[in-house]
Formats: sequence, C-alpha cells, structure tokens
Amino acid sequence: MYLKCGSLDEGKQVFEEMLIRDVVSWNAMIAGYVKSGYACQAVELFWRMQQESIEPNEKTFICVLMACAPPVSIEEAALIHTFLSMYSFESDIHVGNALIGMYLNFRLLNDAYFVFKHMTMKDVVMWTSMITGYSDNGRWDEALNLFQRMLQESVIPDEVIFLSVLSACASLYSLRFGLMVHSIIINAGIDLNPFIGSSLINMYAKCGNLHLVHRVFEQIPFKDTVLWTAIVSGYEQQSEYGKALQVFDDMLATSINPNEFTFVSVLNACTGVASLDLGMIVYSNIVESGIECNMHIASALIDMYGKCGNEEDMCAVFVCLPITDTVVWNAIIDGLAQHGNSESTFQYFKQMKHHGLEVDSMTFVGLLSACNHAGLVDEGLYYFYSMLVDDEIKPSIEVYVCLIDILGRAGQLESAYALTWKLPLEYSMSLYTPLLSSCRIHSNLDVATRVGESMIKLHPQRESTYVLLSNVHALKPMRAALGTFDFDS
Repeated sequence: MYLKCGSLDEGKQVFEEMLIRDVVSWNAMIAGYVKSGYACQAVELFWRMQQESIEPNEKTFICVLMACAPPVSIEEAALIHTFLSMYSFESDIHVGNALIGMYLNFRLLNDAYFVFKHMTMKDVVMWTSMITGYSDNGRWDEALNLFQRMLQESVIPDEVIFLSVLSACASLYSLRFGLMVHSIIINAGIDLNPFIGSSLINMYAKCGNLHLVHRVFEQIPFKDTVLWTAIVSGYEQQSEYGKALQVFDDMLATSINPNEFTFVSVLNACTGVASLDLGMIVYSNIVESGIECNMHIASALIDMYGKCGNEEDMCAVFVCLPITDTVVWNAIIDGLAQHGNSESTFQYFKQMKHHGLEVDSMTFVGLLSACNHAGLVDEGLYYFYSMLVDDEIKPSIEVYVCLIDILGRAGQLESAYALTWKLPLEYSMSLYTPLLSSCRIHSNLDVATRVGESMIKLHPQRESTYVLLSNVHALKPMRAALGTFDFDS
C-alpha cells in the first residue's frame, strides 16, 4: 500500500520488519525503487534477494530489467541477463520487452535486435520499442525496413510507431515512404491529433512539400501550440520566412501561447528576412511570455543579431547569459565569423576550451568560416587537423564545404577537387557547388569542366548546375580577348 502511494521510506520499513518475505513482497519493493527513480538500489535489492535464496519469477526480472539504465552499468545489466538465461523466462513476451528496453537504454541496438529476432512471439509493444530505438538513434533505414516487416506480419501499428516512422521519413527526406505512411494512418481511421499532425507537417516540410504541410494543418480541428509550432518551423526550415511570420501572427490572433521552440523558429525567420526590428518585437514577446531565455532562444538571438549586423548586441546577449552550453558558444563563434572578426572568433574558441566545454563539428564550422572570410588558409587547415587529431571529431558535410571553399578561394583548386574524391558520394553536390564558384573566380576552366561533368552525372536534371557551368565558360572568350589586348599601348 505504501509503495503504491509513493511512500518509499514507509514501504521499506514495513518490508524490513517482515518476518517472512515471499517473492511478491520482494517484487513490490524492487518495483517501488524503480518507480521512485532509485535504479541502483533496485539492482542491489535484486542481488540481496538471490543471497537470501528467494526464487525470482517473471515479474522479478521485468522489474529489475526496467532498472537497468545509466547510472547502472552495462556490465551489471549484462550479468542480470546472463542470470536470467538460467531460467525459462526469456521466451516470455513481457520479459522480452523488458530485455529489449534494457539494451535500448544503453543504445546497444544490435543486442536489442538479437533479443527481438529470437523472440517467437512479438506484440506491438516489442515492434514499437525496436522501431523507435532505430529511429531515435539515427538508423532510419532500419526503422523503415522493420516497419515494412511489421506490416507484412499483419501487426497493427500504434500511434507511437507512426511518430517514429514519420520522424525517420523526415530524416531521410523520403516523401514517397512518408506518403505511404500517411495513407496507412488514414485507412486505419486514426485521428489526426496534434501529435500525429505535427509529425506529418514536419515530414512534409523536410521533404519540401509545403502544399501538403498546409493541407494537413487545415485538416486538424484542434490546433494546439505543438501543431502551430510545427507549421511555423516547417515554413522557416524551407526558407519561407514570410509565411512563417504570417502563421506566427495568426497563432497569436487565436490566443494560442507560443513555446520556446515557436520563438526559436520565429527568430530564425526574422534572421532570414534580415529584419532586426521584427526580431526585437519577437524578443519583447518572449520577455512578456515569461519564458526563460534558455540556450535555444539565446543562440537564436545571437544568430539574429549577428546576421542582422548588430555585433554589439550579439556580444551583449552572450555576456549576460549564465548559460555555459556548447550551442550558445557555437552561436557567438559563428556570429563573429560572419562579421569577419577572425581574431575574436579564435579568442572565443580558446575561452571555450579553457572553460572545459565540449566542442563539436559546428564549432569548427564557425572557425573555418572565420578563416575563409579572412583568407587564412594555413589557419583553416590547422583547425581542421586539430578537429580530427586533438578532438577526434568526425567532420560534418558543413565542415567539408567550408574547407573546400577555403582552398577554392585561395586558388588551390586541384587540392580542393582531389579532396572531393576522398569523400562519400552523397556529399558531392554540396561540395561541387562552392568549388565551381571558385573556378569561376579564378577562371580555371580545366577544373570547372571536370567538376561540371561530375555534377551533371549525379543530377542531370538540376538546372543550377548548367547555369553555374555556363557562367564559368562565359569567361573563356573574355580571357581570350584580354590575352590579345596590348596593355602598354
């Protein structure tokens, strides 16, 4: 009774005073610890139970497996799994669900799938756990493949699965799969509530179909903050900044209160239209709403001030913040880089390292941007190798774009072109575009032709490639004419 009412101390006292404790009372006490957030104590009690020769049952293992998440170590969790294998409970569907959940808590997806694969019976909870695990950990293709298998086995999906699958579709920009999932939702008669609706809006926005974004939004009768935020964010992410600001205005007119994520998207939209005045109005709305200026809002404010040319206020926001977070430091570093203030950019980076903050790929995007604006090739290469060797960070595509641009602007076009061949094919178009622009600046027709041919092979229908290439080749007759001109006459 005490444990069910949340009175852990009273429950523990009663438990310790019991002369005879059967498996039911042990299970109740372990479950009480888990429910109250005392995972380590739950595991300790489980081992004490074994020392007192109390035979565990399925419920015992379900409870203790639920406790197996950090700060409990993976070694402890694996030991409990080994102990479980001595019994005949592994085939129990509820124990199986708890085992899968345990491995997902440690992000050990392959171990979770091993348990999943060997379960003779799989319920919708098990499918949901595995699909969500893949989706949440960036293994989106596997999430979608498993979803298709689930449908083939005639398992009816629940709402949570749809949220995870739509998230995977958005991450993969897979409009076709997303449309299929949407049709399944409609045919299953599932209501378009704000959660499903916002997931659909996010997916269609990421895939670039703003017409369907609007249609889904209009079809949902009850529009809450989550839904309004989704459509504002959708328009903002697709650079439809005017529409994002208009929808935000409509949201305020319906007396729906924005949240921090709404304000971040709106501030980004203000940045997109380079309107400091609008940004200041939005900031006043944030203050009036009583929402704390957390790291997300702070970084959006810093980005807005920086890109709207107000370096003084950008630095003032940063200095006034009690937040010591990588996202905010990245924002100030990037803002200073955009202003061409390379010395201050490098200084803030040193301070960031001095404070022991973790740097990431976006930190180095800001540093390389500063090097690019200042024409500092050697410094750019230094920071790139520092990222690889000192910080052991895998470069993002944005880092490589900056590096290609640094080399290209400095006229090192052959080196830049050679680098593109060492990187994954999916990076190619993002890297070729700045390289081709550099070829135009330096009138290098040889590298431009090779880059252009590669771009056309990848995307023969993309018109922008032909425009860029024609601009480069337009310089050929000009260069030939200049070559025959007598500058001394």
